Amino acid sequence: RYPKGEWILGYNWDESTWTEKRFITSKDLDPISKDHPIMVTRVCGHLVSVNSLGLKKL
Repeated sequence: RYPKGEWILGYNWDESTWTEKRFITSKDLDPISKDHPIMVTRVCGHLVSVNSLGLKKL
């Protein structure tokens, strides 16, 4: 477990391999955790998505 408030990071997501071909949004990430900022980076490294808490922390 991560201490409350610690960033959760994810890497290499690629929407082109998914049935629903769309980018990850805060609406996808917010239900995962309200206690942790979350940031996920697309496979290209040029796009990141964050949850609402992560956006407040940036």
